[in-house]
Amino acid sequence: MNNLKLASSRVLEHKFLEITMEGGEGGKATAKIDGDTKDVLDYFVEITPPQKAEELVLAKYPGYRTLSVSESDDVYTVEIENDQHKVTVRVTKDGKIVEEADRVLKKEVAGKIAAEKAGV
Repeated sequence: MNNLKLASSRVLEHKFLEITMEGGEGGKATAKIDGDTKDVLDYFVEITPPQKAEELVLAKYPGYRTLSVSESDDVYTVEIENDQHKVTVRVTKDGKIVEEADRVLKKEVAGKIAAEKAGV
């Protein structure tokens, strides 16, 4: 993610700093930092607009077009298609996991293959 700006910060237990950054291209990052060592102890990144999930999927599946994008608690579900397949891809809101959930052959392609095999 690019162009993040500090949105908030707070001190936890008098020794940790938690910062939240938002912005730019529609994302949010929260990091917990050790106040003594300045080490990042934990962080969470979230891609907020569904369009970012769509971009990640289309980058992984060139030549496909988007049918729909939906959102649930922790994942975006992106449905895409090309000339032969319809594919459902899940993208976690942190953008780390982009996995294919379902792939089906389009009806007209399956019919054409069946006709060829049957010798029609």
